Formats: sequence, structure tokens, C-alpha cells
Amino acid sequence: MKNEHILDILDDKAFSDLSKDELKIIEAHASRCNACGQGFAAAKVSSVLLRADAFETFTAPPFFATRVMANLREKQIAANPFAAVERMWKASKTLIGAMTLTVIVLIVLTVFATNLDNAPNTDTGYAFDNYSTEMVILNEKIAAKEPTKEQIFQVVYGVEK
Repeated sequence: MKNEHILDILDDKAFSDLSKDELKIIEAHASRCNACGQGFAAAKVSSVLLRADAFETFTAPPFFATRVMANLREKQIAANPFAAVERMWKASKTLIGAMTLTVIVLIVLTVFATNLDNAPNTDTGYAFDNYSTEMVILNEKIAAKEPTKEQIFQVVYGVEK
């Protein structure tokens, strides 16, 4: 140990983990070697500072987590620009699916309802059943032949004479 420097020992072990025998050997060598003496003094000071810092509590500044997460999101978007679209799709796919299904149902109902309005009415057998109530009430021209009052009452009120 007399021919070797103690800096390797100080680098390998934490200062607080050194045994009393190792400390005596290090102190004896540090008193004879300037470079090792400075290293030993620096190890002592750093050990004291680390112990003092270990008991100090750290409080994060306000909105620290928000800023970190925003910065992380920006870096993820820069790395993969489609990640934001993918997250948005995952969040809204159920809503979009429900809206699409509703539109399809409304289109189907509209098509079938239009076809039902154009179908001939076999209950009464009258040709004027294809006319809407608005056409009858607003006295719009219905083909070449005007319906009679009895026919209008029958269509509007469902009453037969």
C-alpha cells in the first residue's frame, strides 16, 4: 500500500463504507502524498455534503408535472406525427361509430318511408289517396280532376258516408 496511491480505493468505495483500518491506512498515505491528500480531503467534504443533502427535502415547483408531460407529448409528436391522430381515434371511435350507425338508420328509414308514401293505398281504393293532406287543404291542383267534399272528408277525417 505504501507504493500505491489511495485514489483507487476512494473511487471504488463510498467514504462512509470505509472501515476504520482502511481509514487509518488512507490517512497515513495522504499525509505523505499531496495528490492523495487532496483526494482524501475532497472525499471527506463530498461525504459530508451528501449526508447533508440526503436530509433535505425537495419540493417541485408548481405545475412541474404538467410541464414535463407537455414536453414529453411534444417530443412524442415530433417523433411520430400520427400519434396524436391515433390517440384521438382511440378516444372517439365509439362516438363516431354510433353517429355513423345513426346516419345509416336515418337514411334507411327515409328511403323506406318515401317508398311507403308512394305506394298505393289499397284500403279505400280511391286514386286521390296519393295526395298529401297539405295539397288538399291548400287547394293545390290535383291532376285534372278535383276531389269531391266527401272524398276530402274521408281522407282527412277517415269518415265514410
